[in-house]
Amino acid sequence: MFFESELESNLEEKTKDDYFKLVETFIERHDRERYSLRFNYNITKQTIKVLGEVERRLKDKYGEKIVGISVYGSRARGYAFSVEDDFDMILIHDGLKTDERVRIIGELRDIVRKLEGFPCKVGTDHFDISSIEKTPSQREKNGRSLDHMADEDVYYLFYGCPIAGTKRIIESRAKYLKKAILAEEERKYWERIVDKLHERLDLPLKSAVRLLRKVVSKEQLSLTRYFITDEEDVSCYYEFPFEMKDVVDMAINRMNKGIQKKSEFVGFNKDPAEELKRIEDWISRHST
Repeated sequence: MFFESELESNLEEKTKDDYFKLVETFIERHDRERYSLRFNYNITKQTIKVLGEVERRLKDKYGEKIVGISVYGSRARGYAFSVEDDFDMILIHDGLKTDERVRIIGELRDIVRKLEGFPCKVGTDHFDISSIEKTPSQREKNGRSLDHMADEDVYYLFYGCPIAGTKRIIESRAKYLKKAILAEEERKYWERIVDKLHERLDLPLKSAVRLLRKVVSKEQLSLTRYFITDEEDVSCYYEFPFEMKDVVDMAINRMNKGIQKKSEFVGFNKDPAEELKRIEDWISRHST
């Protein structure tokens, strides 16, 4: 492989080789499957095919109440290499009642498992686009906030990669941003959303740690917290033994070099007007 120096860690050489083979596979996939606007995501054709079929079946049955589906987690970031990886999705809908939503989510999970051909674990969050019309205060009165996320939390509209119903999801994002431009309370809420989104968008770091977990036993992973800090505060952490830090850092550097040529955009803009401009440009380019 491509070790530039002798690494100080408790990993066996074969394990290191297996690990960096996964890193190379990740980079190759990322090179093939990069999308504009769908920053930091590395969606496989199989995932796109599955969710496209899921959307078709649900819309045939439930119509316009089904807005679309976003995918996140390992399936979205390119490190889902086995049947053990979860299939994490966000069902975006328009005014589904609780009993309807529960039934549809059950159907969604069944369809995914059938199309995938095995009983994979399917995680499904949801977002009701009608809650865009509410103020942050109204959402929090209903018990929904960034600290207690559920169907009314706008965070879910922006989190994940839109696969099915992409245009309508992006148009809903634009609608929300227009509101955030005009309403100070919503603007502050948008800034909080961006902070929370960016905590989860370090693709190379998060992927490097996830891939490590595929080649290292649970006994070896003592899950020591490895903190990632910025100038102001600890923003997030990922867990792995500190003595493996050099290996993970090398994987991160390799990933950064491998994907930087396609890193046109790696986050959201805290200024809702600038974010809206980017989204409207995407809508214009995809309307023809």
